[in-house]
Amino acid sequence: MLNNLLENFWSILQTSAVIVGAIIALYVYKSQEKRKIINAATLIKLDIDSVEKAVNKLYDKKDYESIFQTEAIYQKLEWFAQRHLLISKIGADHVDSINEFFSSVVLLEEARASCKMSVLKNRHSKIQATQNCISELLAIQVKELFPIFDKTEVPAMPYSTSIVPNDIANAISTHIENQLNTYNRFFDNHHRDFNPNGITMYYSTALSKYKNISNTPAYEAIKKAANLDKV
Repeated sequence: MLNNLLENFWSILQTSAVIVGAIIALYVYKSQEKRKIINAATLIKLDIDSVEKAVNKLYDKKDYESIFQTEAIYQKLEWFAQRHLLISKIGADHVDSINEFFSSVVLLEEARASCKMSVLKNRHSKIQATQNCISELLAIQVKELFPIFDKTEVPAMPYSTSIVPNDIANAISTHIENQLNTYNRFFDNHHRDFNPNGITMYYSTALSKYKNISNTPAYEAIKKAANLDKV
């Protein structure tokens, strides 16, 4: 009889240990999941705050030169990697609102970066084209002034006054400057790969589709999920 009691006691003890272990494991799991949600919501809130601050600086950037001076709106967005953790916490409607917000942010950054890259490519093209134009103009001027040189030979630059008199050198410089001004105006107006109105319109359209979210219930839901709603 004593043996039976001991066996029953041991069996109950083992069962209790298993139950306690399961409860502890469940508690740890729930705590970890809660911490994941809090961390995700905190990072997403920080992203929202950072993005809105960056975008607010863009509203007075209307021409392509000022857009070129802007910095990236974000480096990395946590929302698209973390949103699955928040669906059950904040609700599908809020998830959709935040998803729409970050989608518009991605579109705006693509437009801003595209505008900046177009300006940069245009500048590089213009520099290269201008250098080529200068070389051609110099070669033409030198051959006209120094017909004794072979067609493939021109004096080394810069010319010294011992080779080219000052008045002739100044005349060359003035002529080349006038030619370059004409060329630059032609380049700006006719370069097929650069359309200032097109790139700024793309940027302006993307900016018009953007709306802040920090004044919406979805943002408050994120703050609550991050345990920041009372802070």
